[in-house]
Amino acid sequence: MKSVTKKLRESITNNIMLKIAAVFIAALVWLAVVNLSDPTKTITIYGIPINLTDEEAITDQNKVYKVDQRLTLNVTITGKRSVISELSSDDFTAVAPLDEISVANSVQVEVSANKKNVENKISIVNQSVKAVSVDVEDLVDEQYPVEVEITGELAKGYYLGGYSNSRNNIIVTAPESVQHKIDKAKVIVDVSNASQSFEEKYKIKLYDENGNTIKNTNVTKNYNKTKVSIEVLKGNTIPVDVEYSGKPAKGYEVTGVEFQPQKVTLVGKHSLIDSLESIKVPKEDISVDGAKDTVNVEVNLNKYLPDGVSVSDSANAIATITVKVEKLETKKFQIKLIPFVKGSLKFFNNYTNVNLNNLLIVADVYDLGEENLKYGMFIFIELFWNRIKKNRNIKKSIYLDEIWRLIGVTSNKEVASFIYKIFKTIRKYGGSAVAITQDISDLFSLENGIYGKSILNNSEFKTFFALEEENIKVLEQYSNLSEKEKIEIKSLKRGECLMFIGEEHILTKIDAGDFEKEIIESKKINKRKVKKYEKYNLCYWNK
Repeated sequence: MKSVTKKLRESITNNIMLKIAAVFIAALVWLAVVNLSDPTKTITIYGIPINLTDEEAITDQNKVYKVDQRLTLNVTITGKRSVISELSSDDFTAVAPLDEISVANSVQVEVSANKKNVENKISIVNQSVKAVSVDVEDLVDEQYPVEVEITGELAKGYYLGGYSNSRNNIIVTAPESVQHKIDKAKVIVDVSNASQSFEEKYKIKLYDENGNTIKNTNVTKNYNKTKVSIEVLKGNTIPVDVEYSGKPAKGYEVTGVEFQPQKVTLVGKHSLIDSLESIKVPKEDISVDGAKDTVNVEVNLNKYLPDGVSVSDSANAIATITVKVEKLETKKFQIKLIPFVKGSLKFFNNYTNVNLNNLLIVADVYDLGEENLKYGMFIFIELFWNRIKKNRNIKKSIYLDEIWRLIGVTSNKEVASFIYKIFKTIRKYGGSAVAITQDISDLFSLENGIYGKSILNNSEFKTFFALEEENIKVLEQYSNLSEKEKIEIKSLKRGECLMFIGEEHILTKIDAGDFEKEIIESKKINKRKVKKYEKYNLCYWNK
């Protein structure tokens, strides 16, 4: 046994230096082989996200932070090719703990490998971002009124009555630098084509002084939405009726009434607005008792309207009323009528053969002669007017051809005032009045056209056939004509006309029926034709 051991020892110790050298050389060869097949490499990993942690260290102090730089970095690492070749940005974590923020508002970035079996096999030799700069600000509370901006156009004939907002104010919490940029808080409500009141919730947005929306994740509001109620009112354009009370001083008389506006647009609840036909200024509010001079009065039209209805334009709500009071003229109009009842022209001083119960009564006074036409017209108009006033429940119309003879320069104030009164008051007697003339300018030739203008303004329907340039210029003063309409009205053909219906202007062609054509085209209505028309209860009078 001893000999075996001795031999083994001798075999190991013999040439010991050679054996050690052989082992060393073998190790070197192995290392060389390994390094040749799996060498050490240096690479850069890009786009590793930087995570900000421990935010409560700032937020618990009622502060916010902001980082203006890109929160990614690149790392340069060294390691065996077999290890690093499969690494990506997902295998690394970059952390900036906000609880370690420095006095200079800087946070160091710590980079580490996610895999434990990798961490000891690589070395991080460089990182592109070593620290992150953090701006820390105090959060500030500010109160802002919530404004409502209305956009769009309501449906035609409707008006905005008002609106209410459930949130008059909101509290905005934002960094101090952002608070300085906030100019207002508002909601935008689109009312396009609305014809009914409505209520909806709208998002409250913040705007700077340039009208730009402020968007910031660090901005919060105590309320994000508000409920807005929009009141939509219906419009209705109606005439103004003016009456006066009392009598002027002895030797004086009222020669005319002028007022502006003559029409106003009202707005109000649908149920109220439709029932109004006119605004009546009661005579008790305008007294001429004992007056020796013109009486001027201003009244607020709103006080004559029911609750819930008002004049749309506040400037038009104040009506200016002028009652002209003048000395009686020595010659009275009645004196001029004496020859027609007592003198040579006393054909009016007889019992009438006109049946006033007929559905249609035509009074032809043409044969009275130029000088006497206006008096004959006046007498018949007064006759018809008294008939019209008897029964308000019966619908009737009076047509006044060649009306310029009654309100033009060849007439006088007494007759013109009478005609104006008919147009102003006939509606309350269940009637309507139609004025016909060939020359518009004649309507405005007496008293600076106050009577013609009043009749135009009190007429809801106006029809204009082809006009010459001179008459178009006159019409422009009292109607809103477009350039296109000015051209059209000069070139209208027979039967064509431009109709004014309220605020609407409509180009129209009128065709007469067979019955109407027979009457219009007949040069003379003979007995045979009168007999034919008896079934229509027609009556025709001439001198």
